[in-house]
Amino acid sequence: MNNLKVLIIDDEELIRESLCDFLVDLDYTVGLSSSGEEGLHEIKTGDYDIAIIDMTLPDMNGEEFIEKAHVLNQKIKFIVHTGYTGYSPPENLIKIGITNKSVLIKPVINMQNIITLIEELVKT
Repeated sequence: MNNLKVLIIDDEELIRESLCDFLVDLDYTVGLSSSGEEGLHEIKTGDYDIAIIDMTLPDMNGEEFIEKAHVLNQKIKFIVHTGYTGYSPPENLIKIGITNKSVLIKPVINMQNIITLIEELVKT
């Protein structure tokens, strides 16, 4: 039984639902948000271990979301989920703990990469 709680923040429903189905099948507890504000509300009210964040949200960018979410919960680990193949975390996110290893480029072909990254992040 997996006790990890994962929040998926992405404005694309198909991506949210696909990730959710995959993680739920592996016994993760999953929350879903389609915007930054919804995601921040979930961070305030839920006890999440991991947040998977799209960098392009309708109401704020993913970097802004991560900074705000980190203020609310300094224990949560973040996975950046982006379509930008050249994305590299800026200094302000590096200070929070985001590294190039924390970045998953869309589309994720091998879903096992998500599990591997989650497992690595919760160990740190």
